[in-house]
Amino acid sequence: MIKKSILAGVLIALAMTMYAKIGNASPYDGDVHTLMAILYKPIAAGIFAFALTYIKEQGLPLFTGKAGTDFSKKDLFLKVLPSNLLGCFIVTFPLIFTESGYEKNFQLIINGLTNDEFYAVFIKAIFCGALMRIACNSKSIYVTIGCVFAFLMSGFYHCIALSAAFFGAIGESFDGMAIPWILIAVIGNWVGAFGVSYFKCEKWTIKGKSE
Repeated sequence: MIKKSILAGVLIALAMTMYAKIGNASPYDGDVHTLMAILYKPIAAGIFAFALTYIKEQGLPLFTGKAGTDFSKKDLFLKVLPSNLLGCFIVTFPLIFTESGYEKNFQLIINGLTNDEFYAVFIKAIFCGALMRIACNSKSIYVTIGCVFAFLMSGFYHCIALSAAFFGAIGESFDGMAIPWILIAVIGNWVGAFGVSYFKCEKWTIKGKSE
């Protein structure tokens, strides 16, 4: 379980790295075509959707997909979540020793998080958790991709992706104040996923392999 959970974290971190790199492109950058810059965010969301689909198909434990009823809380919070975070750290922390663009883009994501109120982070994380639970338990690839696009384009908070950004922003400006916001996102994701399971919302979609 631990090795697979680490791999799930690695894949989310890789997707988040690409999302941060191209998803923060400004339509007003002089060297970027305006239309292409506008399309960068949905393209980045597509990359993230591909990563999540692979995680689901391979049965890799991801906290936001397993939250709810798949594991005991002990396994979920003591094995899956820490292993996911380790996978994120393995990918994004070393990037602080490369070009500075990675750190700055990750920092933009963390700044957006910490500029939100606690209650706003919690609410957005609940919606993300609900969407991820549906995405990871649907047999339809269209539902999976649609849920990923919905949470990314809506600005909802995915705790594992946020953690990947946090580790990658440490070299830019370490802000320990981001940690409480990420913990709020963890709780919100779990609440959203648990709500979907408890009210059997998954029956609204085609059920398939659990992730």
